[in-house]
Amino acid sequence: MPIIINTYHSAETNEIVGKIPPWILRRGNTVIFMTFAVLLVMSFFITYQDKVPATATMYYADNKFKVTALIPSKGFGKIEIGQKVIIKPDCYPETEFGHLTGTVCGIGTHLQDDAYPIDIDVCGTTTNYGKPIKPIAEMTAGIEVIVAMHPLISKFINPLKQMTGE
Repeated sequence: MPIIINTYHSAETNEIVGKIPPWILRRGNTVIFMTFAVLLVMSFFITYQDKVPATATMYYADNKFKVTALIPSKGFGKIEIGQKVIIKPDCYPETEFGHLTGTVCGIGTHLQDDAYPIDIDVCGTTTNYGKPIKPIAEMTAGIEVIVAMHPLISKFINPLKQMTGE
């Protein structure tokens, strides 16, 4: 019994449709390679911040804010005097008002409620959005101490180094 193959197009059509021209393959591979190369180069220049989050209490005295934060013991070893701090008062939504900035000016060494206290010197009463924060005697805030800046490529390289034992 003969085998009947159902074909709906001619051999010429099958030749055109069935084979991708080599110039398309070369250009496609080049575009993929160039995109990967650009992303790789950009990852050396884009940095991310290593942060330690904590809760804080803000006081207003002598025409400026004073902040005392409680850093969890897990990230306390990274904290040093002079590090930049992002302060987000709970009374003022960050999406609308922005945040305040400051620097670590004092580090306590006595454990209080499973956390260590630090003192923060706040840079003014105006947020990064240009909105003033009204003085309130006492308010709570969330803070992030920026402990390091790393290039994005290190996010990919460091796990590989750990796997190889370097």
